[in-house]
Amino acid sequence: MSVFEAEVRHRMSEEDSLTAKVFGTLSLLNKNEILSPFFSAVGLRLTPEEIPTLTVRLWRMYGDVEPDVIIETSKQLAFIEVKLDSPVSSDQLEKEFRAGSKAKKPFNMLLLTKGYRSPQAVADAEEHLTKEYPGARIGWIRWQDLYLVIKELVSRDTGDSVSLSLLKEVMRLLESKRLRGTMGIRADWLERVAESQQSLLLLCEEIAIIAQELNSRVIAERIEPLTPGGTASNLDRDGRGATLSDPANWFPKYFELAYRDRDWAVTQFGHRHLYARFYLTKKEADVGFIIACNKGKPQQDILDVQHQLFEELQKRKGVQIHLIPYYASKATGETEVVDTSSSIDAETLSSFLWMDIRYTLTRDLAGPAIIDNLLHLLVDLRNIINEVELYPKRIKDKETEGQVDSESGASPTPV
Repeated sequence: MSVFEAEVRHRMSEEDSLTAKVFGTLSLLNKNEILSPFFSAVGLRLTPEEIPTLTVRLWRMYGDVEPDVIIETSKQLAFIEVKLDSPVSSDQLEKEFRAGSKAKKPFNMLLLTKGYRSPQAVADAEEHLTKEYPGARIGWIRWQDLYLVIKELVSRDTGDSVSLSLLKEVMRLLESKRLRGTMGIRADWLERVAESQQSLLLLCEEIAIIAQELNSRVIAERIEPLTPGGTASNLDRDGRGATLSDPANWFPKYFELAYRDRDWAVTQFGHRHLYARFYLTKKEADVGFIIACNKGKPQQDILDVQHQLFEELQKRKGVQIHLIPYYASKATGETEVVDTSSSIDAETLSSFLWMDIRYTLTRDLAGPAIIDNLLHLLVDLRNIINEVELYPKRIKDKETEGQVDSESGASPTPV
């Protein structure tokens, strides 16, 4: 069996890819020193005489079922049904259990998931199977448990150097998927966070002072702060809310000051606005105009004015158009730069969430001149947007001051 089994069989889901890489790697390692201790740790104990006959196969038909992992020796058989994010079906578990139980050797059935509780499907399947197979049991293990087993095997340092290196790579893979067990909070992590507190506070204080001065000066240019999310400030702290499943979003990667021309329609924050953005992840700042581009009125507006917009941008140095993918932070750099010498179509725009027209400041961030630089670029971009009429417009039959533009279906989540 190969670590490329998923690709060979054109099974391209993340779940199948992970299954092939983990169990494909394990199948290559020493049976006595690695495989036997590994399977014993997950509940499949092997006798010394059957270890040489151990085989690991992926997605092979056994009767009328195709288990994810088939483990077989001269004396026993086991199936492992692997899940990552896909749902668990009691019917599938029952069907595979019945197929494996027809073998003329002891049979074990295991379910591998990443959850913290045994899925209800396991209890349901066992209840149904008990009528045919008294005492029927389906074992449940977690990806995090596999990680700890592999970590223990590495710590023993009993295998050859190649096997140990491969096991470490499997650990790294599981770590990248957040499928490792709890390792505890290291003291040096806390020390570094504590040391950075003062620097972060100084940065935030400086951004606050910049915001106050810039906000006061843009008024003369008929630009005013745009309040995001109904808060009392025009500061966006990295947009998306934090969840347990995505610790990378727990802390802000940028701070954004949002602005609008005084004559633009008041629109929901996030659809389109001018901004000054300060990063915590790189030594630069951006000044730009961002607009949702995936659908609706904003996308159509982009398509209508793109040629005029591109011509205006080509007259200036240092300005670029970035397309930001879905679920990517504005601070990650995961963008596609638009070639303004050619056109762009709706299909391309629909595969991204934002079009971000920006100047990038890498120099002169220190010193009072930063306010002049930010103001100059904000005004320049505002003038471009006004020239091509890409700004949010009021609904024609509701011309009253303060009318909120619906933006016709565009509903991006700030990231």
